[in-house]
Amino acid sequence: MKADVKRSQHDPLLRKLLYRVAEFDRMKAMAELRIELRDERQALAENGLLRPLAYRPWVEQQALRGDVAAVSQLRGFVYREKRKGRTPDGGFDRLIQCGQADDSAVYHLRSYTSHLHRDGTVEYLRDGRAGVIDRGDFVHVKPGFNDDDELDNYRLAANLVSTKSGDAVRIIGDDQFVDQVLDAGCGVNHRGSQYVFQVTDPDQMARYDVIEKDHRQYYGYDEPEVSTHSPARHDPVEDVPDDDYQPPRPFVG
Repeated sequence: MKADVKRSQHDPLLRKLLYRVAEFDRMKAMAELRIELRDERQALAENGLLRPLAYRPWVEQQALRGDVAAVSQLRGFVYREKRKGRTPDGGFDRLIQCGQADDSAVYHLRSYTSHLHRDGTVEYLRDGRAGVIDRGDFVHVKPGFNDDDELDNYRLAANLVSTKSGDAVRIIGDDQFVDQVLDAGCGVNHRGSQYVFQVTDPDQMARYDVIEKDHRQYYGYDEPEVSTHSPARHDPVEDVPDDDYQPPRPFVG
């Protein structure tokens, strides 16, 4: 129905109103589905018949019969599963969000083992444990065994993001996680290669400027564009890890 409204209505206010009506109709249909399921279960219980289907199998059955509300509910199931699958605790955390289908190559690194899944997800593992997961539109940074191991994960993630289009880069996590990723991005940008790590979120851009200033002072860079810490390499991801790299501590500003 929303597609019909979009094609037939050009007034933004009227279109918004009709969108709400369509959403109400969808919610009403879902409520009717639940009531129907409850009534069927009650009838089965009263007649002593076989145990009824669970909710999802029943919705799948209704969708096969052509019920539009059931089809919508199935899509909702899939959406929640994808969202939950992004992190072990089911939430959005320790992620770098990139553009849609913003894919990178599969890199074979010195200290990581790369594993390509059939869905295009690339896992970078150390000692059999995933350190960074590249899903294209999301780069997931996993906790490390220790501080040095975790720092390498931040640096690898920042390097991977620098090889993407850069159309959209937003860090999702607590303040400490954001600062660690931004500092790793400073290391990428001071290497002097063709790749650049740059966030597009305004607040994180401002935070990057503060951290980048501390980063330059800590390593003695004269200018933001000049790097004297490590030589440029052909592939940015091959710069991971660098054992003598240490972030400025603490982050201030």
